[in-house]
Amino acid sequence: MSKSVYVGFRDQGFWAFDVIVSILLKHLVEVAEPKVADNQWLAEVVHQWRVGTVIPDSCGVNLDDNWSDEQVEVIVLLFEETCKMLQEQDNITAEQIAQWQLLDAMQIFCRGIPVFSAKSIVDLCEAIILMLCGRLPPAPAGTWWWYGVEDHPRTIPRRE
Repeated sequence: MSKSVYVGFRDQGFWAFDVIVSILLKHLVEVAEPKVADNQWLAEVVHQWRVGTVIPDSCGVNLDDNWSDEQVEVIVLLFEETCKMLQEQDNITAEQIAQWQLLDAMQIFCRGIPVFSAKSIVDLCEAIILMLCGRLPPAPAGTWWWYGVEDHPRTIPRRE
């Protein structure tokens, strides 16, 4: 299982730490599920996000390049609401994560890390919003943007 997950939309993308992606997706699913009744197309998206919560390197964030402008607007609103919810927290512990009921009793693998800063998850969420809106700035030459735990560099080198 890779520690990094590629998050891409249309012609933009970056890499993120898989545990941070999983934590974001768990909260995103909670925000999105009540909205499915008003947006039936969202049911499959939410299901993929739920799978991505426990298998992030398989499904990841699942942003569909073919979404209409109206669908992208709905997705952006979901990420914005998720961001606001996460901003109310300081940290998320591995103990809390172990209590979450996710998919078929599968759990998020925390890689031995006891505490995750909510700020790291908010940073990832905000980057996804920028990407969905076409406003994510390009990474410096020869690098990718990287979203992980706070003490990681914000870029990683591109492999040839």
